[in-house]
Amino acid sequence: MPATEVRFRDVAREGPLWLLAASVLAFFYQPLTTRTFFFRDLYLLFYPKKHFFIESIRNGHLPLWDPLTNGGQPYLVSPANTALHPSNLLYFVLEPLTAFNVILVLHFVLCAVAAYVLARVIGLSRAAAFTAGAVFSLCGYSLSTANLMPALLGLPWIPLTIALTHRALTRNRSLAWPAIAASIPLFSGAAELAAMLFLTLIIWIAFGRYEQIRPRARIAAAAIIIAFAAGLSLIATLPATSMVRQSSRRQRLTYQTFASWSVHPYRFPELVVPRFFGPTDGIRDSGYWGQAFETEGFPYILSIYFGIPALLLAAAGARRRPELAAIAVIAIVLSIGSRLPGFRLLWYLPVVSIFRYPVKAILISILPIALLAGYGVETFRDRRWLGAGIAATSTAIALSLMHSNASLALSFVHAAVAALALTFAARLPSHRAAALAAIVFADLAIAGARVNVYGPRALFDEPPLAAEVKRQIGDGRFWSMKHVIAIAAPANDIYWLARWQMATLNGYAASSFGIPAIYHHDYDGLAPRRIAALSMIIDRLPPQRRQRLLDRGNVRIFSTTTNAKTVLHRNPSAVAARFVSSVDAAGSENAAANHFLAATLDDARVILETPPTPVGNCGTSIVTTQRISTDEVRYQFDAPCAGYVVFADTSYEGWTATLDRHPVPIVNADFAFSAVSVPPGRHEIVRSYRPPLFAAGALGSLLSLLLLVLLPRVEGVRSKVETFVHTQ
Repeated sequence: MPATEVRFRDVAREGPLWLLAASVLAFFYQPLTTRTFFFRDLYLLFYPKKHFFIESIRNGHLPLWDPLTNGGQPYLVSPANTALHPSNLLYFVLEPLTAFNVILVLHFVLCAVAAYVLARVIGLSRAAAFTAGAVFSLCGYSLSTANLMPALLGLPWIPLTIALTHRALTRNRSLAWPAIAASIPLFSGAAELAAMLFLTLIIWIAFGRYEQIRPRARIAAAAIIIAFAAGLSLIATLPATSMVRQSSRRQRLTYQTFASWSVHPYRFPELVVPRFFGPTDGIRDSGYWGQAFETEGFPYILSIYFGIPALLLAAAGARRRPELAAIAVIAIVLSIGSRLPGFRLLWYLPVVSIFRYPVKAILISILPIALLAGYGVETFRDRRWLGAGIAATSTAIALSLMHSNASLALSFVHAAVAALALTFAARLPSHRAAALAAIVFADLAIAGARVNVYGPRALFDEPPLAAEVKRQIGDGRFWSMKHVIAIAAPANDIYWLARWQMATLNGYAASSFGIPAIYHHDYDGLAPRRIAALSMIIDRLPPQRRQRLLDRGNVRIFSTTTNAKTVLHRNPSAVAARFVSSVDAAGSENAAANHFLAATLDDARVILETPPTPVGNCGTSIVTTQRISTDEVRYQFDAPCAGYVVFADTSYEGWTATLDRHPVPIVNADFAFSAVSVPPGRHEIVRSYRPPLFAAGALGSLLSLLLLVLLPRVEGVRSKVETFVHTQ
């Protein structure tokens, strides 16, 4: 081990590490005290799903199925729910909303600590490691992952995996710990981040300074870590493939979707000028003047800011690690996406094409820039000509904009002050490194203060409308008709838009309060494919056709909003299940869709895509429904003749049915729903759900874990890798 490198246990005793962790905690004092994260999917998706998870466990049920969203979809194996992530343990010891905020903040702290540890174990000084940790945890892109929770849950494991791998390769240790670390992003549901981690790991091992290890042995080491990481996470990833296969994601992305949210070159000044395109925490879109250059008029990643201090230090450190500089530059160039010549060729690649949004490529650059900034702290000297020039330019632009855009002018002033501070720090005769590290942290903290917005925790209190819907809905579902957003907010604060969404149960906000919803926006592309198709057209259908969808989807209550007033409507004709004895056959999925949408409201026939069994044509009858748990339902009925019991639930892989305790097949019915053939008489049907491939995934994870336990007991990693290579 090189003399400059530090052992893990020694790093834990270092004051700068604890100072960095405490500083990051202080930066997030608001969500740790009286306020809460809420922006974007946090309040509509991620927190409600965590609340559902903990309530299910406390009621003695493992939440295999989620009946609240998209008319029902898997919960435990959904990548968006991160149900198997280890951080979920905090929900059992803290109040749910407190745990939610603590988990988000702790992952930013973990980002800082992991980057610090990596910097120290590769030989950087304490001040350099502090700088690397500050950049990795507080740069604009990292802060933006707070509202993209799976990405944040996986982000700290990139530097930690690299650090553990470096330790294994330089000190002849087992590859078990880096493999475990590399598996966590897959448990986070962040497949793209995991792919970026694997790519970074391969490049790090291939170009790292491990002269004592032969090239083929390096390849074997990377392969072992990635293979075990994939194996350990099979309990999460293998059953998730079934969900993806039954969603809209099973189809190849169009090039337009693949290339959405490409970074316009006009946005690149934001790398050094905070909020260059305008603020992102207001209700009025006009405040974000870069909307003309963004997909859907708003950035997917709220900030790409690194700051002049960090980037200048990274440029100075590039001489030490040119391969890291190359990774960062290539990643930023790839983020241009559709505006990059030849970018469309990537869409044809079988693996790359499953990902989307080129702006995500910048994520690959965060760790290289953080480490290069650390190297720069050790090599940066008096660059007053460069720093002063940048400061003067920024000041001039700020003055020229002062009368036209005060907010943007302040952003340029910020950049100018940061450049000047770096210039003066570089000239200090002593404590230069500490001063540079402090400037980087202060620059990122000040610029990042408005990336994540916080709101009162009362946002998650149940509104009166939700209480009224729950009183009336029974065992039915809720649907909110799309409407123009119109609110009278007391301030231009995005919180008031969230408050209005929750108060009116707009979209899928109803599920936040335990109200089953259907026909809403498919926010992550994981909704049952046929339900998602109906959700896209229901608002455009004439009232009679729309009523048919409401009845079949068991929508007991729906809402309309006009002139900022929300009105609830009852739909007494909706039922969870019905007996039908008149059948119409459709030869294909498209034929079933056309037939179903064209049928009249009083048409009591069920449309099947498989050859129907004989029926008695004796009309319809009532089916009594009893929900045993979220993933098991009992139906009792008296069939006057042979027919079908049609459920207001989609036909989904993993659901099984028994008729009087005997297994029976479930078939597609009315395009997006399901049915079971029944004979005449009094019967009982029990439908239950078990995630497909979950047992196989659990077995694969267990076997991988057993191998990892045995691996370090056999011999050290270097000799093991060498033996592996020589036997090939």
